[in-house]
Amino acid sequence: MLRWSDADSEAMLEALGRFPDRRVMLLGDLLLDRWVYGTIRRISREAPVIVVDYENERLGLGGAAHTAAQLRALKAQVQVVGWVGDDPE
Repeated sequence: MLRWSDADSEAMLEALGRFPDRRVMLLGDLLLDRWVYGTIRRISREAPVIVVDYENERLGLGGAAHTAAQLRALKAQVQVVGWVGDDPE
């Protein structure tokens, strides 16, 4: 079993404190995540999929875009090189 020590906490805080001095280049897929909310009614007989009564949805950064936002929140200087799809979003 792993245990988290005070030394681990100090090392983590020290590492987090160095982010404002860091320059990061991030390569990856820039995604838009979509979370769909609703009530599950049943499983379809035609295919193994859930039939949902749609209530709402939320969009958010995904893939490398999410990682870039998290690094930026830590005050790192981030440059992103990535790919996006040609869908409407």
